[in-house]
Amino acid sequence: MERHGKSLDQLTCERDLEGIVAKHRNGLYDTSKREWVSRILYTQAEGRAELLKSCGVEVQRTIALVVIGLVLLSCDPTHRISASKELSSAIERKCIVDALRMESSVRQAEFYDARRIAADLIIPQDIKSPRPETYFVVEEREKNKAGKPDINFSINDVPYAAKPEYQAYVQKTLEELRDRTIERCGGK
Repeated sequence: MERHGKSLDQLTCERDLEGIVAKHRNGLYDTSKREWVSRILYTQAEGRAELLKSCGVEVQRTIALVVIGLVLLSCDPTHRISASKELSSAIERKCIVDALRMESSVRQAEFYDARRIAADLIIPQDIKSPRPETYFVVEEREKNKAGKPDINFSINDVPYAAKPEYQAYVQKTLEELRDRTIERCGGK
């Protein structure tokens, strides 16, 4: 919404929609946390409230889907960069956080939820970053497709328009962080 937020807001008002709900650009889709952003635009159209009440939940869902669709259409297309590796045994999550906190390329690392660790990757100034922060997630999975434990370092919302140098730096750095974390935490 960095570039089209005002347009979406104006369109929402013109179409007399009730509001906008979205996540922060670097936020994860996690319904257990209240990190969603909302802008409620109460309608002024006469009889609108009664219409919504009489139509029930389906109309409200349709309106919500239209707004979500508008939000998605106005966002830059993104892709995922990840670095996974199979483990011989599980790694303690505390060790992963401690290992990441020792890295000079990581600004902070914290437990995000019961399965994931969130960290902020520092991007060198000579590499143009498409956004101020580059958050990545570390997830240790009990079983991969082969039935073995693995660890995955990933960034889910890398813009396709990001410079190749940025994408190459992120991929290389995630792989290096993954390998050093495995080495430090004994998951070889």
